[in-house]
Amino acid sequence: YTTLFRSNQGGNVAELAWRYLRNAGLSKQAAAGVIGNMMIECGGRTLNLDPTLYDEIYGTHYGLCQWDIHLFPSIQNKNARGQLEYLCNEYMGAEINSFGWLYRSGFTLDEFKNMTNVENAAVAFAMVCERPGYEYNNYQWRREAAMVAYNHFKDK
Repeated sequence: YTTLFRSNQGGNVAELAWRYLRNAGLSKQAAAGVIGNMMIECGGRTLNLDPTLYDEIYGTHYGLCQWDIHLFPSIQNKNARGQLEYLCNEYMGAEINSFGWLYRSGFTLDEFKNMTNVENAAVAFAMVCERPGYEYNNYQWRREAAMVAYNHFKDK
C-alpha cells in the first residue's frame, strides 16, 4: 500500500485541485474522492498529478480526468485550472445529476458534495463521472488513493 501510494509526492496541481474543489463546495471527503481518481488517471498513483498527460495507447484522452477529447474537445490543452473550472462548473453537475443512478438511485450532485466517507466518494465519482472500462476501474486503487489524498490534505 505505502509503496504504491506515496503521500509525500503532493505537488502544486494536487494542492490547486484540493483548494478548487473545496471552494466549489465539496466536503473534504468528496474532494479527496475526486483527487483519488485523478491520482489513478494522471498521477501514477501519487499526488503528482499531470494535467497535460495524454493516454499512452491512443492519445485520445487528456488531463486530470483523462477526458475523452472526442466527446470534450474544448478541454484539450486546457491547463489544470481550466480543467478544474470545467469539472466543477459544467461537467460534474451534469454527469452526477444525469448518471447518478449508476452509483445509487436518486444520487445527486448535492449528495455527492456532502459525502462523509472518502472511499464511497472515490467509488461514486469513478462510477458516475469517470466511468472507466471494466478492466480499468480499479476501485480499490481509487479508494486507497482517495485516503492518501484525504490524509495529506484534511488539515489544509
